[in-house]
Amino acid sequence: MTSITLSLTRISPEYRRKLSAGENGAKFHWAVWEAGVNLVEIDLIRPGTFLVAVPEGVMPWQKRTTYIVCIRRAYRPDQAEIISVALEQAVPNFRIPRRHTDPDIALRIQPLLDDCYRHGRCASIDYSQPPRPKLDDKAAAWASEWIDARKQ
Repeated sequence: MTSITLSLTRISPEYRRKLSAGENGAKFHWAVWEAGVNLVEIDLIRPGTFLVAVPEGVMPWQKRTTYIVCIRRAYRPDQAEIISVALEQAVPNFRIPRRHTDPDIALRIQPLLDDCYRHGRCASIDYSQPPRPKLDDKAAAWASEWIDARKQ
């Protein structure tokens, strides 16, 4: 018999809209925990409602960055590993939980994101237009340098 050991969720704008409606996000997280499934959420969307499986009010301020990876292990449901990623950082490698008796495996997601950027629709974005929502001054300066470096 096969059992599910992991729910890997990429938070997209559509997912965020769907779970932001009412208590759907909390219901989803509760169902995953009740099923004894590990949960890894990768939130790489800047705008919108806070959705990862840690209550927003409990999240330490120093962990609140542009992007967040949240890892909840089924055998430690009261704990979460939060990986904070600033806009100007690469997403670090992180560990994907498996069964309690099996060792974690490493996920190298940044090369995948880079490949998606190069070959997906992101490469066709008109970066001369301001982003929505607007970046703060520090992030806007970084983004301008990043875009200029890729034009050369």
